[in-house]
Amino acid sequence: MRMALRHKKIEDGHFSCNVEAPDEVLNAIEAEGAVNIYSLHYFEETLQDTEKTIRVYSTERDVNLLSLLSSKLPSETDEIALDRMFAENNDIVVGDSIQLRGETLQVTGLIASPDYSCLFENNADMIFDSINFSVAVMSESGFQDFASVHMTYNYAWRYPEAIEQTDVETAKAKSDDLIDVIETILTDYNTQLATSEGDQAELVDDYRLSAALSQSSD
Repeated sequence: MRMALRHKKIEDGHFSCNVEAPDEVLNAIEAEGAVNIYSLHYFEETLQDTEKTIRVYSTERDVNLLSLLSSKLPSETDEIALDRMFAENNDIVVGDSIQLRGETLQVTGLIASPDYSCLFENNADMIFDSINFSVAVMSESGFQDFASVHMTYNYAWRYPEAIEQTDVETAKAKSDDLIDVIETILTDYNTQLATSEGDQAELVDDYRLSAALSQSSD
C-alpha cells in the first residue's frame, strides 16, 4: 500500500509540537536525520451539536497529496471539504453546510487523504471510525482566518529513498534512529531556552512521534 501511494508523497511519519517549531530546529532534524520535513499543521473542532471530531488541514501541502473525489476543493474562507466516507456515513452531501465552533461552512467537495486511507484518529487505534471522525481541508486563507485555539503543530517527514513495505527491519531501524535524533535536538533546544530565557515554556511539552513502521499499514 505504501509503495503504491508513493506518487501521493505519503509521509513516512510525523511528530507534533505544542508550539510552532523554529526553522533552526527543523533544519537540524533534516540535516542530522537525513529526511525531508514538511509543515502539516491542523486543528480539531467538534461538529456542532454532536461529539464528532473534524480534523482540519489546509489545502496547501507538499506531502500527503489529496485525492478530490467529488466536486471541488474549498477556495473561500467559509468553505470546507470532508472525507468521503465520513460524509456518506453522516448523510452530508456537497452543497450542505456544517457548523464548527459556531461558524457555518459550506461543503464544496469530498476528499481522501493517503495518510488517512483508514480513518484512524490515533495510530494506537485498532478500529477506524468513519462515523465520528473526519479529516477535512479548508483553503489556506480559511484555515488561517478560522483561528482555532485547538491547533496542533504537526510535521511530517519523508525519507529521500522509499523503503519497501516488506523490509520491516530497515523501516524500524530508520524510524528508531530518527526518533533519537528528534529527541536529542528538541532536548538541546529546550535546554538552550531554559538557559537563556529562564522560565520560558519548552518547545515540546507532550510531543507525539509516529514511526514509519507504525504508519506502513495505512
